Amino acid sequence: MADYHTPTVIQPSIPLSAMTLLEIALLTRVFDSEPDGDGLYFYADEGAADLIVIPAEELRHALAESDGVDSEAADFVREHCPDLATTEEDEIDLDISAISWEWLFQSVVKRNPDIGQIVATAAFTCTKMCPDGFGGMVILITADAVLGKNTNDMLEDLIAQAEAQRAGETPGSGIHVLLRFTEADVRSTLGEVLECDPDFASVKESDVTDADIRLGCERVVASRDLAEERGDAIFAAALNALRLALERSARAT
Repeated sequence: MADYHTPTVIQPSIPLSAMTLLEIALLTRVFDSEPDGDGLYFYADEGAADLIVIPAEELRHALAESDGVDSEAADFVREHCPDLATTEEDEIDLDISAISWEWLFQSVVKRNPDIGQIVATAAFTCTKMCPDGFGGMVILITADAVLGKNTNDMLEDLIAQAEAQRAGETPGSGIHVLLRFTEADVRSTLGEVLECDPDFASVKESDVTDADIRLGCERVVASRDLAEERGDAIFAAALNALRLALERSARAT
């Protein structure tokens, strides 16, 4: 019999001060954890737990301490344990798959913009060399999004890239990129903008989150019309193609 595992690591370590008592109670049962400075490093040897068990009194206390804090954890417990205050059960079973632990981490990022992002990296492993037993995934958690790709997604991307390259090898069917910029390019330019624009005198580079960079890029892409520049580039390329043909014709005569 083959056993399938999903060992997972969470980066960066999460400061204790960034999490509510309820989030700590849940996440330390979904994952293994180790102290790391003033925070916790979360990981799972075999995979994140879907079903956790927590003492009822601890859950009541943690929920009360989280009152008034915007948290998926608190909403989840209130919805799934409506009788928590009066139950006589000593322990409460919680099915975390009903919320998914990614959203617990996203609540932390939303309340703590200095964290910026949390990344979960996981491997798909198997105790036997089964063809479907190996792979991996990466999940990016920001205040605005939870995005993930597994190795099948990555393979599809590579296949599409290979097909595009193959099409580009045939003259007349190629695609040529004239302009591309990365979010890293934008971040590296923040200092230059701050130096020359006094309107941002109260802002530091460190105040700008990755989510700010992403939204700034999306606004520029949505607002810029490069149709004229595209037309100029196409016209210039046509002129160059004609010159090449004229030069080749002159050499032939």
